[in-house]
Amino acid sequence: MAFLIPALLGALAALAIPIAVHLRFREKNKPFRFPSLMFLSRIPIRTAQRRRVTDWPLLLVRALILALMVFAFARPFIPQPADAAAEDRARAVVVLVDRSLSMSAPTVWATALDSARALIDGLGAADRVAVVFFDETAEITHDWTTDHPAALATLDGATPSTRGTRYGAALRTARGLLADAGQAQLEAVLITDVQRSGVAGVAGLELPAGLTVRSIVVTPASRPNTNVASVEVRRVAGPPRATITVQARVVTREIS
Repeated sequence: MAFLIPALLGALAALAIPIAVHLRFREKNKPFRFPSLMFLSRIPIRTAQRRRVTDWPLLLVRALILALMVFAFARPFIPQPADAAAEDRARAVVVLVDRSLSMSAPTVWATALDSARALIDGLGAADRVAVVFFDETAEITHDWTTDHPAALATLDGATPSTRGTRYGAALRTARGLLADAGQAQLEAVLITDVQRSGVAGVAGLELPAGLTVRSIVVTPASRPNTNVASVEVRRVAGPPRATITVQARVVTREIS
């Protein structure tokens, strides 16, 4: 048996309360009238008062009530033994690689592919893996397999697209794959630069029970961001016709 709040077991010291109450209980002696003591010699007598419990059943009932209250507040439970068979089950891992436009930033795409390779290399021989590339839609580039080198081969030559990010599309595809995963330990790994706009459509998405979803973030701590700060258009007259020139000012700054 274990307790969620074992510190409350210190309250068992309250069992001393009914014991103290019972030990303080003393019967009062009935006084008797006695004639004058002038003819009796005074002899000092030392007496010791013995205190003892006179009602054991009542004491035990009171102590039991207090002990039960303490155990109830400490919230006892019986820990269940770990399911060794579940721990030894093979894993079914869906590798979801973000290939949206933002992933084309310098070093980001290479880091994403290296992360996917390291993930697949770390799987056990009996673990199955599926590879999915996604942007606004998701594409299964390799279905379930225990041939890890074949899954790694699908990463070679992959390039980012020019579209946006939608995590909902990736997770729905993973859900469909995991429906055929059997009794394996289910896991989905998102390798992405965590674009905020990608969460659209994720709300309300139901995933299989027992599925573990985690992410590998490949966004650098700081990265350059370029935007057009201003555009100036000028009409330049000249023979034999007028010419329009456009001047744009581009600003690049580091964001983190």
